[in-house]
Amino acid sequence: MKKVLLLLSMALPLQMLSASELYSSQTENTRIATASTSTKWTDFAATSFEGGEGTETSPYLIKTAEQLAKVAKDVADNTTNYAGTYFKLVSDINLEGHDWYPIGHFYSVEESNVQNGFSGIFDGDGHKIENLTITPLANFKSIGLFGETASGFELRNLTIESGTIEGEMVTGALVGSNNGIIENCVNKANVTCVYYYVGGIAGSNSREASIKHCSNWGKISAGQPGTNGMSAGGIVGTSYSTIEECANFADIETATAGGAGIVGLMEGGTIRNCINRGNISGPERTGGIAADILGRGGNCEIYNCYSTGEINSPSTAGGVVGFAMFQNFNTLKIQNLYYSSDSFSGSAYGSITDIMGQFEIIDAPTMTSDEMKAETFVATLNEGSESETPIWEADTKNINDGFPVLSYMQQSENPGATNQITDNHIKVFGTDSKINVEGANNEQMQVYTVDGRMTYSGNAHDVQANSGLYIVRIGNSSYKIVVK
Repeated sequence: MKKVLLLLSMALPLQMLSASELYSSQTENTRIATASTSTKWTDFAATSFEGGEGTETSPYLIKTAEQLAKVAKDVADNTTNYAGTYFKLVSDINLEGHDWYPIGHFYSVEESNVQNGFSGIFDGDGHKIENLTITPLANFKSIGLFGETASGFELRNLTIESGTIEGEMVTGALVGSNNGIIENCVNKANVTCVYYYVGGIAGSNSREASIKHCSNWGKISAGQPGTNGMSAGGIVGTSYSTIEECANFADIETATAGGAGIVGLMEGGTIRNCINRGNISGPERTGGIAADILGRGGNCEIYNCYSTGEINSPSTAGGVVGFAMFQNFNTLKIQNLYYSSDSFSGSAYGSITDIMGQFEIIDAPTMTSDEMKAETFVATLNEGSESETPIWEADTKNINDGFPVLSYMQQSENPGATNQITDNHIKVFGTDSKINVEGANNEQMQVYTVDGRMTYSGNAHDVQANSGLYIVRIGNSSYKIVVK
C-alpha cells in the first residue's frame, strides 16, 4: 500500500511539470505577443500624475485611468520599478475601453526570462477599479492588476469592482505574483487561467509575502476540459506564507485538480481565521479551505477556519482539506477547522498520508448550518483564534447569511457592501437587496431611483430594495448608493 501511495505522491510534481511543458510548447519564443488585438491602456498613459512627490507624506496622486497606466508603462519600459515610492488613488477608476497591461512583468523571450517586479507602496484609499479587463499575454508568467511584484511591495484598501482577468499561469485579480503585503482588498471580477495557480486576490503568495483582511466575490477557474488547469483558490492559487482573516464567497472550479475556498496548493506558511462560503468543483483533490498541501516550501499550519460551501468532486474531496502528503520532514499542523454537513456529507479530509510522521491533525467536526450560526460558535472561534482581542462576531448586519463574520467585515470593511458613505455620524451603504442606515436617530429619509421615482419616505432605517442605483436623502444630505 505504501508503494502505491508513494507513486501517487511522485505524480503530483509530474503533473505540475506537464503543465509547464504544455505552456512552453504553446508560447512563441521569438516575440512578446498578446492573445488579443485590443488596445492597451499603456498606449494611452499620462505623462504625469495628479500631484504628489512619491514620498510617504506626499504620495503620487492617481485620479484617472491614464495616470494609473503611467505606473504600468514606466515599469514595462524598465524606466523604474518604483522601489520605495508611494501612490494613492484619489478617485474611482473605470478601465472600460482598453485592455489592462499589468504593473510589473515576468515573461520569457526565446530562452531568457525578463523580470521587473513593481516594488512600490500603493494605497487605494477605499476606491474602486471598474471594468478591469486583462486578456492572455503570451509568455507571461504572472498576470493581474499588478503582475509581478518584488520586495517592498505593499497594496492596501482597493476594490476590483468588476471585470474579467485571464492569464496562462499565476493569475490573480489584484496581484499575479505577490512578494509583499496585501491588506484590506476586495475582488469582484471573474478570474481564469489556462494552466495553474489562480486566485481571487493573488495567483501566488511567496515566502516573504502576506495577505490579510481580503475577500473574493468573483468566480475563479483554472483550465478548461482537456487542459491541465489546476490549483485554484478563492484567495490564492499557491501559497508559501501567511493568509489570515480572509474570506471567499464565490465558486471555484478546476479542470483537473486542486480547487479550494482559500488556497489551491499550500507549499508552506499559515492559513488562519478564514472563511469559505463558495462552492468547489473539480475532478479530484478539492477542499473547503485547502486543496493540496505538499509542504515543499516549509512547515504548514491551518487553524480556526470554517467552510459552508458545497464540494462537488468524485475523488479525494474533503470538507476542509482535499489532499496532504509530504516528501520531506516539514511539519503539518491542523486544528480548529469546521465545515457544514448541510453542504457536504463527506469527511473533513479527502486523503491525508503522513509518510514522515510529521503531521499533527485534529479532526474537524461536522456541524449543521444552524449550529454554525449560533452564538456559541462565535465564542468557539474567538477561543481558537489566538488573538488577544475578539476578531469574530455574530452576523448582526446579515451580510453573511447569519454565519459568523470577522470583526472588520462589519466595521470599515463590510464585504457585502458595494459602497459605503459616512456623513458625520450617519453611515449609509448598500448590500444585497437592502439599503442600510446607521446613526440616523430617526431622522426623515427619502429613497429615490435614478429616474426620480420615490420608493420610500419615513423615519430613517434599513429598507429593502431591488438591485440598482438609488439616491438616499437624510436631512440635508444625499447619498448615492448601489444595491446588488
